[in-house]
Amino acid sequence: IASAATSATPPTLPGHHAYTVSSYRTASGCAVLQFWTVHGMGHHWSGGPNQPALSRYTDPLGPNAAEASWAFFARLRLSGAGTAARCG
Repeated sequence: IASAATSATPPTLPGHHAYTVSSYRTASGCAVLQFWTVHGMGHHWSGGPNQPALSRYTDPLGPNAAEASWAFFARLRLSGAGTAARCG
């Protein structure tokens, strides 16, 4: 795994939080670790529903953390030994 991350700041919608995704990749280019920084957002679940009862816990103006998590893990596969992950 690379000791330094590559970072990207995707475009955001007007009025939404900007964010940066830092990825650590294997020698073959597979991102095996990502660190997401949502700028201007407190300690909330990013991209949660815009419901008053949940406003203490979620921030709908951030990127959708559930979709990002699924996209990251869905492309990883276990090796034949069942211990190492590789890009699929």
